Amino acid sequence: MPEIPQQVADHLDQAAEGLTALHHMDGAWALDIRYADDRNITGAPIYPFAACYLRTGTARKLYHAAMDLQQQGFRLVVWDGYRPTYAQQALWKAAPDPAFVTPPETGSKHTRAAAVDVTLADASGKLLEMPTDFDDFTDKAAADYPHLSEKVEKHRSILQKCMIGHGFQLLSSEWWHFEDTDWVRYPLFDADFDQLESQINHAGT
Repeated sequence: MPEIPQQVADHLDQAAEGLTALHHMDGAWALDIRYADDRNITGAPIYPFAACYLRTGTARKLYHAAMDLQQQGFRLVVWDGYRPTYAQQALWKAAPDPAFVTPPETGSKHTRAAAVDVTLADASGKLLEMPTDFDDFTDKAAADYPHLSEKVEKHRSILQKCMIGHGFQLLSSEWWHFEDTDWVRYPLFDADFDQLESQINHAGT
């Protein structure tokens, strides 16, 4: 596995509460944070601004996955990372189905900042066709849904193979959701985005 460039490593290590802010980093991925606008199951913004935080160990794995995809001529697009408890509650209210949304009292892998929702784009940043859009809670969203075109199946396979190869595991009901295989190391966590940004900005001064 190639070494992470020092400039990138410095960003990864500028953590608040053990979390790294992907939106303060350049290059390896594109961010399209769906819970910062209305393109999600609630139909409304949940986050106050477009931000993505992950446990630093998880972010390092994601960086390697993104670089791997870049070398193959693709770009990783991130839809979501750390999710505060209030956001999990909003999702549960909109879709109280444990097959797709973890009950807030249980705590999602996202609430541990150890899960990420991603998709695939071409080198120019144009999204590739995938089985469904984000927050599609139908059978077609399953990680192994069989009735796909050859092109869509290929895109999904490339994404899954890369993410698994860099230390993530699948969620059977959502092709876009990947969990750090080390998620158990990370406890449930609750801090709002403004608090995290304040800590990161303070650490950078």
